[in-house]
Amino acid sequence: MAYTVRVQAILAPMSDGSDAPWVTPEEIREALRLATDVFRLAEVEFLFDPASDVVTMPSDLLSRDCILAPDADFSGPKDVPPACDIKPFPEYNSNDNERKRVAELYPGKLVVFFAFGRAPRWNEATQHWEDVPGGIAGSFSNHLFPFVRCGPSPPGLVLSHEMGWKRLTGIYQSVSPTPRSTASPTPHPTLGQTCSRTRVSIPAQPTRAR
Repeated sequence: MAYTVRVQAILAPMSDGSDAPWVTPEEIREALRLATDVFRLAEVEFLFDPASDVVTMPSDLLSRDCILAPDADFSGPKDVPPACDIKPFPEYNSNDNERKRVAELYPGKLVVFFAFGRAPRWNEATQHWEDVPGGIAGSFSNHLFPFVRCGPSPPGLVLSHEMGWKRLTGIYQSVSPTPRSTASPTPHPTLGQTCSRTRVSIPAQPTRAR
Protein backbone atom coordinates (compact mmCIF):
# COMPACT_ATOMS: atom_id res chain seq x y z
CA MET A 1 0.00 0.00 0.00
CA ALA A 2 1.18 3.51 -0.79
CA TYR A 3 -0.47 5.28 2.16
CA THR A 4 -0.98 4.44 5.82
CA VAL A 5 -3.40 5.72 8.48
CA ARG A 6 -2.66 5.00 12.13
CA VAL A 7 -5.76 4.26 14.21
CA GLN A 8 -6.19 4.96 17.92
CA ALA A 9 -8.98 3.02 19.66
CA ILE A 10 -10.56 4.35 22.85
CA LEU A 11 -12.83 2.10 24.91
CA ALA A 12 -15.24 4.30 26.86
CA PRO A 13 -17.23 2.74 29.72
CA MET A 14 -19.18 4.92 32.13
CA SER A 15 -17.23 6.64 34.90
CA ASP A 16 -18.28 3.91 37.36
CA GLY A 17 -17.08 1.16 34.99
CA SER A 18 -20.53 0.09 33.82
CA ASP A 19 -21.45 -0.19 30.14
CA ALA A 20 -17.95 -1.38 29.34
CA PRO A 21 -17.37 -2.12 25.63
CA TRP A 22 -16.51 -5.77 25.09
CA VAL A 23 -14.69 -5.43 21.78
CA THR A 24 -11.11 -6.70 22.09
CA PRO A 25 -7.95 -5.21 20.58
CA GLU A 26 -7.62 -8.26 18.34
CA GLU A 27 -11.18 -7.77 17.04
CA ILE A 28 -10.38 -4.14 16.29
CA ARG A 29 -7.27 -5.22 14.39
CA GLU A 30 -9.35 -7.70 12.39
CA ALA A 31 -11.89 -4.98 11.52
CA LEU A 32 -9.04 -2.76 10.34
CA ARG A 33 -7.64 -5.60 8.25
CA LEU A 34 -11.03 -5.79 6.54
CA ALA A 35 -10.96 -2.01 6.12
CA THR A 36 -7.57 -2.21 4.42
CA ASP A 37 -9.08 -4.72 1.97
CA VAL A 38 -12.02 -2.39 1.33
CA PHE A 39 -9.72 0.59 0.74
CA ARG A 40 -7.27 -1.36 -1.39
CA LEU A 41 -8.18 0.51 -4.58
CA ALA A 42 -7.35 3.77 -2.80
CA GLU A 43 -3.99 2.27 -1.75
CA VAL A 44 -4.65 2.97 1.92
CA GLU A 45 -3.60 0.69 4.77
CA PHE A 46 -4.89 1.12 8.32
CA LEU A 47 -2.26 0.46 10.99
CA PHE A 48 -3.10 -0.63 14.52
CA ASP A 49 -1.01 -2.16 17.30
CA PRO A 50 -3.25 -4.01 19.79
CA ALA A 51 -0.63 -3.47 22.49
CA SER A 52 -0.17 0.30 22.16
CA ASP A 53 -3.02 1.78 20.09
CA VAL A 54 -5.91 1.11 22.46
CA VAL A 55 -6.73 2.74 25.80
CA THR A 56 -9.67 2.61 28.21
CA MET A 57 -11.12 5.95 29.37
CA PRO A 58 -14.02 5.64 31.82
CA SER A 59 -16.15 8.72 31.26
CA ASP A 60 -19.87 9.44 31.22
CA LEU A 61 -19.26 12.08 28.55
CA LEU A 62 -17.41 9.68 26.26
CA SER A 63 -19.74 6.76 26.93
CA ARG A 64 -23.16 8.41 26.59
CA ASP A 65 -24.58 10.15 23.52
CA CYS A 66 -26.29 12.84 25.57
CA ILE A 67 -26.35 13.92 29.21
CA LEU A 68 -29.71 13.75 30.97
CA ALA A 69 -30.95 16.84 32.76
CA PRO A 70 -31.36 16.42 36.55
CA ASP A 71 -35.13 16.73 36.11
CA ALA A 72 -35.39 14.42 33.08
CA ASP A 73 -38.90 12.95 33.02
CA PHE A 74 -39.27 9.47 31.50
CA SER A 75 -43.02 9.33 32.12
CA GLY A 76 -43.99 11.81 29.42
CA PRO A 77 -45.71 11.00 26.12
CA LYS A 78 -43.88 10.04 22.93
CA ASP A 79 -43.68 13.62 21.68
CA VAL A 80 -42.13 14.87 24.95
CA PRO A 81 -38.74 13.15 25.36
CA PRO A 82 -36.76 13.38 28.61
CA ALA A 83 -34.59 16.48 28.76
CA CYS A 84 -31.20 15.61 27.30
CA ASP A 85 -28.63 17.86 25.62
CA ILE A 86 -29.19 16.50 22.12
CA LYS A 87 -28.09 18.98 19.46
CA PRO A 88 -29.13 18.94 15.80
CA PHE A 89 -26.32 18.21 13.36
CA PRO A 90 -23.88 19.88 12.79
CA GLU A 91 -23.82 21.26 16.34
CA TYR A 92 -21.77 19.57 19.06
CA ASN A 93 -23.35 18.57 22.34
CA SER A 94 -21.31 18.10 25.53
CA ASN A 95 -20.52 14.47 24.64
CA ASP A 96 -19.21 15.26 21.18
CA ASN A 97 -17.26 18.23 22.51
CA GLU A 98 -15.49 15.87 24.91
CA ARG A 99 -14.84 13.33 22.15
CA LYS A 100 -13.41 16.12 20.02
CA ARG A 101 -11.16 17.25 22.88
CA VAL A 102 -9.86 13.73 23.48
CA ALA A 103 -9.41 12.97 19.77
CA GLU A 104 -7.23 16.05 19.43
CA LEU A 105 -4.86 14.53 22.01
CA TYR A 106 -3.81 12.07 19.29
CA PRO A 107 -2.57 14.20 16.39
CA GLY A 108 -1.84 12.25 13.24
CA LYS A 109 -4.16 9.39 14.23
CA LEU A 110 -7.71 8.51 13.28
CA VAL A 111 -9.46 8.14 16.66
CA VAL A 112 -12.25 5.57 17.05
CA PHE A 113 -14.35 5.51 20.22
CA PHE A 114 -16.15 2.33 21.29
CA ALA A 115 -19.07 3.03 23.61
CA PHE A 116 -22.64 2.06 24.46
CA GLY A 117 -23.97 5.51 23.60
CA ARG A 118 -26.85 5.68 26.07
CA ALA A 119 -29.66 8.13 25.38
CA PRO A 120 -33.46 8.26 25.75
CA ARG A 121 -35.46 6.17 23.30
CA TRP A 122 -39.18 5.56 23.05
CA ASN A 123 -40.23 1.94 23.53
CA GLU A 124 -43.25 1.25 21.34
CA ALA A 125 -44.02 -2.00 23.15
CA THR A 126 -44.22 -0.46 26.63
CA GLN A 127 -45.23 3.03 25.44
CA HIS A 128 -42.59 4.46 27.72
CA TRP A 129 -39.30 6.35 27.48
CA GLU A 130 -36.15 4.39 28.39
CA ASP A 131 -32.48 5.28 28.84
CA VAL A 132 -30.90 2.68 26.58
CA PRO A 133 -27.67 1.97 24.69
CA GLY A 134 -27.69 3.28 21.16
CA GLY A 135 -30.62 5.56 21.89
CA ILE A 136 -29.53 8.06 19.24
CA ALA A 137 -27.23 6.15 16.92
CA GLY A 138 -25.40 2.85 16.97
CA SER A 139 -22.27 4.08 15.20
CA PHE A 140 -21.62 7.38 13.48
CA SER A 141 -19.11 9.68 11.82
CA ASN A 142 -19.23 12.70 9.57
CA HIS A 143 -17.03 15.21 7.80
CA LEU A 144 -17.01 17.60 10.78
CA PHE A 145 -16.24 15.45 13.81
CA PRO A 146 -12.54 14.52 14.18
CA PHE A 147 -13.43 11.01 15.33
CA VAL A 148 -15.49 7.91 14.63
CA ARG A 149 -17.89 6.51 17.24
CA CYS A 150 -18.68 2.79 17.15
CA GLY A 151 -20.79 0.66 19.45
CA PRO A 152 -19.38 -1.59 22.19
CA SER A 153 -19.13 -4.78 20.12
CA PRO A 154 -16.76 -6.02 17.39
CA PRO A 155 -17.40 -3.60 14.51
CA GLY A 156 -16.60 -5.79 11.52
CA LEU A 157 -17.30 -3.96 8.26
CA VAL A 158 -19.22 -1.21 10.08
CA LEU A 159 -15.86 0.35 10.91
CA SER A 160 -14.94 0.45 7.21
CA HIS A 161 -18.22 2.21 6.49
CA GLU A 162 -17.77 4.82 9.22
CA MET A 163 -14.13 5.53 8.37
CA GLY A 164 -15.07 5.72 4.70
CA TRP A 165 -17.77 8.30 5.33
CA LYS A 166 -15.37 10.39 7.38
CA ARG A 167 -12.30 10.10 5.17
CA LEU A 168 -13.66 9.83 1.64
CA THR A 169 -15.61 13.07 1.88
CA GLY A 170 -12.16 14.66 1.73
CA ILE A 171 -13.40 17.64 3.71
CA TYR A 172 -11.99 16.97 7.16
CA GLN A 173 -8.20 16.76 7.19
CA SER A 174 -7.16 16.28 10.81
CA VAL A 175 -5.72 12.88 9.91
CA SER A 176 -3.84 12.76 6.63
CA PRO A 177 -2.65 9.40 5.33
CA THR A 178 1.12 9.19 5.39
CA PRO A 179 2.97 8.12 2.23
CA ARG A 180 5.16 5.09 2.88
CA SER A 181 8.05 6.77 1.09
CA THR A 182 9.35 9.90 2.78
CA ALA A 183 11.37 10.84 -0.29
CA SER A 184 8.41 12.46 -2.05
CA PRO A 185 5.52 13.04 0.39
CA THR A 186 2.81 13.52 -2.23
CA PRO A 187 -0.66 13.89 -0.64
CA HIS A 188 -3.14 11.19 -1.48
CA PRO A 189 -5.43 12.51 -4.25
CA THR A 190 -8.54 11.85 -2.18
CA LEU A 191 -7.48 11.34 1.42
CA GLY A 192 -4.50 13.65 1.69
CA GLN A 193 -3.73 17.12 2.93
CA THR A 194 -5.28 18.82 -0.09
CA CYS A 195 -8.81 18.49 1.31
CA SER A 196 -10.08 17.41 -2.10
CA ARG A 197 -13.79 16.70 -2.46
CA THR A 198 -13.12 13.98 -5.02
CA ARG A 199 -14.54 10.58 -4.15
CA VAL A 200 -13.05 7.23 -5.03
CA SER A 201 -14.90 4.02 -5.76
CA ILE A 202 -14.37 1.17 -3.33
CA PRO A 203 -15.65 -2.39 -3.58
CA ALA A 204 -18.89 -3.11 -1.77
CA GLN A 205 -17.41 -6.25 -0.24
CA PRO A 206 -13.82 -6.74 0.92
CA THR A 207 -11.50 -9.12 -0.87
CA ARG A 208 -8.97 -10.96 1.23
CA ALA A 209 -5.33 -10.56 0.36
CA ARG A 210 -3.73 -13.81 -0.68
